[in-house]
Amino acid sequence: MKPPDEPDPSGNIIEGSPRVGIWMMPDNAHPGELEDFVEAMIPDDDAIWPLSQSYVEGIPDADRKFASAKTLRAQVHAWLAVRERPRQMGLAIAAGDLDTDADACQRFVRWLHALFGG
Repeated sequence: MKPPDEPDPSGNIIEGSPRVGIWMMPDNAHPGELEDFVEAMIPDDDAIWPLSQSYVEGIPDADRKFASAKTLRAQVHAWLAVRERPRQMGLAIAAGDLDTDADACQRFVRWLHALFGG
């Protein structure tokens, strides 16, 4: 059983015993983190998302308590903090705050179904 040389944007499944699935966040094609995946599910017409981005960008460098590479993480968490009921990323999916019909989410779900047969 050998992992692929390049990740497949639709997800990787290695047949064998055991059967192995590989998905690298955010989209099995680009470098990033879980927050990149969550950002892709923020509805395009969300009025708060640009404000969350502006808020974090407006924090002076000297006052930032996070690395510049973690700016998106801060923006996503600022957005989550002003939901009707602030919650963690996973709970925001269940609450309907995030658009699970977004392409990135649907590709991940298709891969999960292919891997687990659900």
